[in-house]
Formats: sequence, C-alpha cells, structure tokens
Amino acid sequence: YLIEHHLPKIGFYHAVAIKDHRIIALGMLYINNTHPHRDYILFHDVQDYLEPSLFSRFINFLEKNSKIKRLQLLLNSRDTHLHELLESHSFYIARTSYLIELTRLNGIIIDTRTIRTKSLNHMSIDEWIKLKKLFHFNYSRYHESVNRLAQKISPEQLFENLENINLAQSRILLNSHDDPCAYVLIGNSDDNLIEIAYIGGRYEDRMNYYLA
Repeated sequence: YLIEHHLPKIGFYHAVAIKDHRIIALGMLYINNTHPHRDYILFHDVQDYLEPSLFSRFINFLEKNSKIKRLQLLLNSRDTHLHELLESHSFYIARTSYLIELTRLNGIIIDTRTIRTKSLNHMSIDEWIKLKKLFHFNYSRYHESVNRLAQKISPEQLFENLENINLAQSRILLNSHDDPCAYVLIGNSDDNLIEIAYIGGRYEDRMNYYLA
C-alpha cells in the first residue's frame, strides 16, 4: 500500500510503497528552479524493477498532487524498463544528454592557428552581449517544449539564471569578424570529469566544425 508524505526539505510531496512492513519503492515530486514550468518526479525501487501497476499508482498520486499538472524526470537511457513504463503513460523524450569520453582527436583540426577562442572571463562587453543573444536564440529554439521561460525574458536575464557555469573553462569560438559564432559552457568539473552544460553555435549545419 502507498503512504503519502509532505516533506518540503526532501520534496514537496512523495509517496512510499510498503510491503510486509518494508519500503519497496518511492515516488517523489520536487521543484527544479531552472525549469519551473514543470514538476520533476523521481522514482526508486529497492529491486530496481517497478511493477507496472505500482508505477501507475505512483503516477496518479504524483499528478494529483502536482499544481502544474506537467511532469518531467531525468532518466538514465539504460533504464529501458522505466522508459517503457513512462511511454505507456504518454511521456516522451524532451531532450538528451550524453556522457562522452574523449581519448584522442586525430586529423580533426589541421591548422590550429586558424582557430581563435576566448574564455568567458576574458570577453569584452560587446562579446558578452553577442554571446547572450546567441545563447538565448538557441535555448528558445531547442528548449521550447521543455521550458518556455526563455520566450518571456531577455537574453541578459536568461544567462543570469544559469547556475554553476565555470567562466574560466567555458569558451567562445570567434569568426573572421571577431564575433562569437559558437560556445561551450562548462558546469561543475573536477580532475576526472568535465561537465559540458551547453554547447551551440550560430549555424546548425556547421556543428561539426564548431565541435572540432
């Protein structure tokens, strides 16, 4: 059976499934300040396999307690079972993130002297303005179904809402007119991992060039 809880420090609502006096699964609603137009959900099952009937009850409980009635979650692509359960309840993939391990880059850039980049903490005011406009354009275009926040605020405000961007590691690519034509924004990083929070450019058909 399911037990409801309201614990703001953990999530503003969650339910636990109990069998034989043991918690066997958890479903939770929580708020992601970066994407405030949807309530985020989280599931955990001690056996790593949610029964379809139990999943349906979780979804009904969480949706009933969501003020927005629009649910979203972060899903590991390896979790095919949960993916199928979500699809059966009309969920769809809004965007995809990748974990990439770079081993070597051979033959991609022939003459590095033609590549001019600059870190964000060394940009001019004019470059900042152009980067924010470019980021705003791309974010509005590719995140419309996930977060319509960018449609309602300025490029300046949108960039201020980004969290944990490393200005020293993040870089822009300059074109022949010294204008930012692409960017890579680095998030939380350590000695073993670099988090690419956002990557984009002015022209979609030139992404291979930007990536190189």
